Amino acid sequence: MVSGPNYVTSINNDIKGIAGYYTDDDSWQHVIVAAEDGYVYEVHWDPNELAPGYQPSAEKLEGHFGASPVVTIAGSFTPDDNYHHAVACTKDGKVHEIYYKLAELPHTNTTVLSYHISSFDPNKGMASFYSPGDDLRHVVIVDGMGNPVDITWKGNHPTNGITITIPPTDSQVASISGFLSNDANPNTRHIIVARNDTGQIYDIAYADEQHVPRDIRGQDHVYVKTTFHEPVRNVTAFFSSDTNYRHIVVLTQANLLKDHAYDANGGNLRSTQLTSSALANVADITSFYNAHDQLRHVVYATHEGSLFEITYTSQG
Repeated sequence: MVSGPNYVTSINNDIKGIAGYYTDDDSWQHVIVAAEDGYVYEVHWDPNELAPGYQPSAEKLEGHFGASPVVTIAGSFTPDDNYHHAVACTKDGKVHEIYYKLAELPHTNTTVLSYHISSFDPNKGMASFYSPGDDLRHVVIVDGMGNPVDITWKGNHPTNGITITIPPTDSQVASISGFLSNDANPNTRHIIVARNDTGQIYDIAYADEQHVPRDIRGQDHVYVKTTFHEPVRNVTAFFSSDTNYRHIVVLTQANLLKDHAYDANGGNLRSTQLTSSALANVADITSFYNAHDQLRHVVYATHEGSLFEITYTSQG
């Protein structure tokens, strides 16, 4: 069953990008927001508290990294140190990390992500996630050629970036996402790339840094997981641990939200249309699975500053 869209809260600014996740550490949902005023905001809530009249507040974290405004954002939680991480990209193509605990002032790190990327394209968005075992933090971006780059780092560990050459060019890439699936040993990292021309969705999956595919051209039959048969504007993706399904959620050119879900073998598929009519003025989308309520959550932001949430069960 699909529920929503339900209003969550508003930021008193135009929204440039959002990132969202759920963590068992506090059983809350978290959405990181990059706003037009140059600041990064954090919103967290228990979905059971979204009763009529309740509105979670948006707390200002950090912003104005020099003279260049934030244009896109990623975020994740790292259970090895119990910190939340917001990774912000500014218009000049630089990446900045904000790490924090909710009861403490945020810290900023502008050196750990100093790995040089030629012609970084922030318009394709970013994704961030944590991989246990090696305790690496990941941020996935798109370079100027349209190729995804997986950048990893952690404390006292050198920053490393690996580029994966893919068939589409930068102009053919609509958006990028990424997540970790934990139904196998070792866990599997996923980079999701959406094409804006064909509607093809690539799932580039690998176990660790030693097994990153450096060039997938000519192997589309391995990495293309689905085709929406219509232009795609934006993509977000996540893993649901109750069913061990991978979920790819797209915003189509017609401004509809659709979910394509599949298991590890790719043989079991589920398709769910999350909106019955076109959405207006969507700035960005994010998604996650909430282990507390066992629902899938898609959050979308409008340019005028509002956040809305859609939830659905494993059967759609």
